[in-house]
Amino acid sequence: MPIYKPAAAISASLWNSRLSGLQLCDQPSRSTVSMHHRAKLRVSPEVIEHFESRGPGWQSRINAALQDWEAARYGRFAP
Repeated sequence: MPIYKPAAAISASLWNSRLSGLQLCDQPSRSTVSMHHRAKLRVSPEVIEHFESRGPGWQSRINAALQDWEAARYGRFAP
């Protein structure tokens, strides 16, 4: 079983050598920032089955279908 040392016990040079390959930034990566609002939506099972049957990305396709419907109904869509 490995024995772990507290971070304070690790020498600064060893610590820096382990971190030298990492790139640090002030902004979170795009994958950690959601560009969408999470919402609960009641949808019939048939609708879910239809979109899921076409494979991955079914939630994005539902979103696109709602945007298209909004644009067709009101002649505009402002994302």
